[in-house]
Amino acid sequence: MSSKFNQLFALCTFAGITITSVAQDLSVIVTADTALSRDAHFNWSFQSSGGNDVQMGQFACGSYWIAPANGDSGVKVLSLTGKTDDPNWHDFVSCDADPLIESHGLLDGSNHYGNYNAAENIIPNLPLTFTPTTGSCISLVAAMQRNEAETSNGGTSAIVGEVVDAYCVVTILPQPPSNGGSDMIRPNAVGVTKEFLTWDDFDLTRIPAYSFISGKTTAQWQQAQTRWRSSIEVFGPLLTETSPGNWEYFSEGGRAFRAAILIPNYGSGAAKTFNDDLFALFSSQNTLEQKKIGLASMLAYGLDLYHARYDYGSGNRRAWASGAGQRSGQFLPPVLLAALSIDETKADELRKVAITNHGDNTADLGPQELRQITRGVTGVLLWGDGPPYLRNGNTMTDLEWRHWSNMKVSHCFDTDITGLSCTQTKKKTAADPYGYIDGPAEKPGTQYMQVSFGSVRALAAAMILMPNIRSVVNTNDPIEYADRIIRHGIWTYPDPVAPVAVIDQTEACNPYYTQVSGCNEWGVTWGADPSDVRFAIEDGTGRFTSINGNTINPTTSYESPEAKNNWSTIIALYNGETFEDNAVPLGTVVAPRIYLETGATPKVHLQCSTPDAQIRYTLDGPDPTASSTLYTGPISILNGGEVRAKAFLAGKVASAVQVQKFGTDSTPPSVPENLVSVNPTLTSVELNWSPSTDDFSVSGYKIYINGNDPITSGLTSATINGLDPHTTYTLTVSAFDASGNESTQSSSISVTTLSDTTPPSKPIRLGTSSVTATTINLTWFAASDNVEVGSYKVYINGNNPISVNETSTTITGLSPQTLYLFTVSALDTSLNESEQSSSIQAMTSVGTSEPLKWLGYTADANGDANTGDWIGWVNLKMKPWAWNYSLESWIYATGSGPVTSGAWVYIRR
Repeated sequence: MSSKFNQLFALCTFAGITITSVAQDLSVIVTADTALSRDAHFNWSFQSSGGNDVQMGQFACGSYWIAPANGDSGVKVLSLTGKTDDPNWHDFVSCDADPLIESHGLLDGSNHYGNYNAAENIIPNLPLTFTPTTGSCISLVAAMQRNEAETSNGGTSAIVGEVVDAYCVVTILPQPPSNGGSDMIRPNAVGVTKEFLTWDDFDLTRIPAYSFISGKTTAQWQQAQTRWRSSIEVFGPLLTETSPGNWEYFSEGGRAFRAAILIPNYGSGAAKTFNDDLFALFSSQNTLEQKKIGLASMLAYGLDLYHARYDYGSGNRRAWASGAGQRSGQFLPPVLLAALSIDETKADELRKVAITNHGDNTADLGPQELRQITRGVTGVLLWGDGPPYLRNGNTMTDLEWRHWSNMKVSHCFDTDITGLSCTQTKKKTAADPYGYIDGPAEKPGTQYMQVSFGSVRALAAAMILMPNIRSVVNTNDPIEYADRIIRHGIWTYPDPVAPVAVIDQTEACNPYYTQVSGCNEWGVTWGADPSDVRFAIEDGTGRFTSINGNTINPTTSYESPEAKNNWSTIIALYNGETFEDNAVPLGTVVAPRIYLETGATPKVHLQCSTPDAQIRYTLDGPDPTASSTLYTGPISILNGGEVRAKAFLAGKVASAVQVQKFGTDSTPPSVPENLVSVNPTLTSVELNWSPSTDDFSVSGYKIYINGNDPITSGLTSATINGLDPHTTYTLTVSAFDASGNESTQSSSISVTTLSDTTPPSKPIRLGTSSVTATTINLTWFAASDNVEVGSYKVYINGNNPISVNETSTTITGLSPQTLYLFTVSALDTSLNESEQSSSIQAMTSVGTSEPLKWLGYTADANGDANTGDWIGWVNLKMKPWAWNYSLESWIYATGSGPVTSGAWVYIRR
């Protein structure tokens, strides 16, 4: 993104009094990252409410804030346009102040997405004055609509004709923020309550640093900054309760509202893009300051999502959504925000998602990455949307009917005898309503199970690599599921459910909704058990047992390479339960899950995936029995309390006992020992140590460099980068647990990086950009070095080098009409000096009062001066002439000469 300020002054005279009004222009250009697109232009014009200058600045992410002039209370927005200086460039920009998801004025409404309200677009009503209240702000959210006729289509047919190219958010504040906003996260653009967060509100030492994760260049971090400050993920993917019990989403899961020139419009693609940037945060290859360039925008992006989901006040309720691939990527941005926040409020709210994820209230269901993972009746986490279903008595739901209908018409199940091709259509995200096998009903392991896996594995990897993210997610399910998919594959056995009866495999049989037709054995030998439709008729055959253990083929374009390529290294860091730990045979009750609701009054929630099972529990006591306290609702728990739970069901083997200790852990881990440094390089060193122990578990380690600036690692080793050559550092290590308890630092060791003895390459392509009588401006191409180029030396006639830090400099104090010889060398940070560059000659021009002279000889009227060995400038007259010459031991160069007329050549021996 590029931007610029301008001031326009208008003079108006009334009764002899001249009044000067000031308009300040702000031009923001969002550069397109994709082909067949063009940059988005936002040209704003502001004025303080009293007619004076507004005050302007930028937040840490680069977004702009505007405040009234001192003494004024409001900011007047005079105009907002797109690109206006090109008659061949047509665009449409819209803007909404503090927009609502279900009623906003962005874009032109031509595709009727369902949440457009033309009255909310402020541009037709400009100029308008906005007066933010003390302690709050007003967010102006501008959207550039794609001109598809002049660029390319914006996406699928459902959104062609109306799609966002990019956003520009300008925040109107009542007064300038501290430090000019440079350390502030842009306040949320949506939501009832505005938040003003600075870097001081976050613990950035929680960000780990792993040497096997790739970092970014400074330019790539700047791209990430532009990408997330110019994107908003709230106008479509979330569900909105537009009337009691009626939940809606807009624009095919929000596809039209994604910034098309910066990120994919498909949710899984947008999720992958964010996840890629998230993993770069975990790399040891970048310093924290380098990461903060992009992190500020990522936090603002997550802040918008958090407030869109939870901060609706008395307005329409919001909910997470799930489905195909459009809903991925909503959860991890606010989770990152909460995981880094010192205040636990957001973490407390987001931890509830794991508890209510599969409940019976739409408002409390989880996002796609959690909701499509459900623990089945054999204790294995299975894939698909759906269970548990809401039902009225013993009545099947639409999704249950769809399961049977889709399975039957797709002809992919093992016992199909029709000979028709296996086709996967219809509802391709549905889970098995009976909890035995993966979905979808057409054929497990296919379609959107492949699409969604990339987001789930990325979430799982982030949870392992950064313990605070795992704490906020509040369940290990994504990790256990991803590990099962990688090591086992598709889960379709054991499955006692009876498949479609042979007699009903004809096209005449249609088991769809209440209009079952042409089916002879429906409800008798196959289908839902009419006595209790929660269960299927079982004969032990199974539906897809032949593909149990088959590998799924995740959609590569939605996989984050860092999570995929480093998965074996990442999963080796995991210390939780696996699918083998939780799988049970048929006839055995699944062990209960234990969740903690954090906050002012912590509570324990117990859940069991075996229908009708009773959960018995003890607090700080022995293993529960069938006569222990029956779980009927959340259990209050004190710090350090321990819960033991076991589930029972008549006719089945009781479950295993689950044990979990909760509360504030005040005991830090043991101090790391046996620090050893190995493999020093010019700028890095590897450090290893023995693992610490903890009464709960060790979450990670902090490595201190000279007692400051710790980097975090989940391993008992770390590569420390960004060091200086031939420098001694003191290193210590501490251990921390999930409660934030940190051990004392270990005994220190001293490490010394290697000396740099390799000089940089010599600079090349010296040239001059301007010459006066006393100055010459030199430029050259940058040198390269194995560590870092620190500075350059400019030699004048081989002597008296001048030190400069850039690849250009202006040499001053020179004599008029004098020839100089220049060379340049490069120095690295260890002061190794390169060879001097090839030389270049340059002559200062004639001073205004100086006669033309060459080495003391006065030039003739033509500007020629024959000095014998030194001829000097020769004016080649514009008439027929011929010149025979030999350049042995001579040097010549063309130039502008002493005067502007004629053609000149400078010749010397």
